[in-house]
Amino acid sequence: MPLRRRHCWHLRYFIIILFDTCVTLPLTWVVHRLTVGPLGRCMNVDLSSGQYGDPPEMKRFFQQLLHWLLVVLLAKFLVALIIVPLIDPLGVFGQWALNPLCPFPNVELFIVMVLLPLILNAFQFWVIDNILKFAKVGYLFIPREEDSEVHQVSPPSPPLRFFLLCDLLSDRWWQS
Repeated sequence: MPLRRRHCWHLRYFIIILFDTCVTLPLTWVVHRLTVGPLGRCMNVDLSSGQYGDPPEMKRFFQQLLHWLLVVLLAKFLVALIIVPLIDPLGVFGQWALNPLCPFPNVELFIVMVLLPLILNAFQFWVIDNILKFAKVGYLFIPREEDSEVHQVSPPSPPLRFFLLCDLLSDRWWQS
């Protein structure tokens, strides 16, 4: 079946939403992992995501928030550097992927503008939540000032195990 010519905005939106999940999400995770340790040591701050102390300190929260915003900004900038020169080859991919929906323009529009962003953004939210929330294994509980006991807390849920393994490997890489 031959590829038909499509509106640029339609294809570009499809490509960008796919690229945002498939490339930006892993890149964001990598940039976060590569910067949290060295930046935290350099600036002498605790950037362990989700760990705000007991009682929670707003200063830690805002330091982690600023770090995350800079990580996302850097990842989006790097993806823009990748996607701008590749927009035409990616457009050919987009035409190929959406070609089976040519006879059904309303279905195509619904999938590209509603269904695909809903599914991919929900997946992206879930993954980012697992990256940012406090990973209990491998981190020490930061006690209150009057409490002197430091202890390890319970293991994480199964979806975090892959990220924790990568986290452990990246920590060992930075320490060597």
